[in-house]
Amino acid sequence: MLSKLKTAYEKLIHSKEFKHEGFFCGAFIMCNSKELDNTDWQIDFYNNKRDTITTYLVGSKIEVTDDSKVFKNEKVDIEEIKLENIKVNFNDIKEELNKILKEKQEEPVKITIILQNQKIPIWNIIYITQKFNLLNVRIDAVTGILIDEKIVPLLSFENGYANK
Repeated sequence: MLSKLKTAYEKLIHSKEFKHEGFFCGAFIMCNSKELDNTDWQIDFYNNKRDTITTYLVGSKIEVTDDSKVFKNEKVDIEEIKLENIKVNFNDIKEELNKILKEKQEEPVKITIILQNQKIPIWNIIYITQKFNLLNVRIDAVTGILIDEKIVPLLSFENGYANK
């Protein structure tokens, strides 16, 4: 997955669609868990002058979503990601993720993978499971160390319990 992301990034920055504004701040995939290898990366660039994000979906063609306003806590800074600093490939942590799913007796249906920088680069993996749970696992993208894992019933969001 990391090599696919690096290839998509290189394709993007050398394309005519790339705006050459801002810095790389995140990468995102969301799909059915069985379609992960065939899903294109969404790559985000943050423009701190305008406080906006430009999103590029990099597949056989490059689709651009122009300058969206950033939804963030005012105290949180958007941080740059340097791909050369990312040492842990998503494929390297699959075994750990499968172990967590097995321990929780969960079967993934959908997966979201986010590469972001929150003081350190992290893989933020979100599964929606067959039991209608949301399993969130965060792993240090440099060391591979598990930072956090939690599971929340999706139905709790409907009743407002997820925020309690």
